[in-house]
Amino acid sequence: MEVDAGCSRRISLHTNEGIVHTPNMTPKNAAFLAFVGMALATALLAFDLIENVLNVVRGLIPAVRVFSSLIYTFAAFCVALFLFVFYRAQR
Repeated sequence: MEVDAGCSRRISLHTNEGIVHTPNMTPKNAAFLAFVGMALATALLAFDLIENVLNVVRGLIPAVRVFSSLIYTFAAFCVALFLFVFYRAQR
């Protein structure tokens, strides 16, 4: 397959339809990798939530920060839970 690159130059593109770039990356492996990454992000956000709660109790930050931190932690937990269920559903 040839593509016109402008300025009277032609570039030849090779089609390697039979080659798979990631032969070991199955949907189950990809789901597990995504779950591990999201679990780490959830743990980080949970630590941030605890830190924000402690700082509100100490009077260092306004209580509104806890609300947004709670939303982020809950959203990350829901995504991690979805990825775990998706991982378990794979063959």
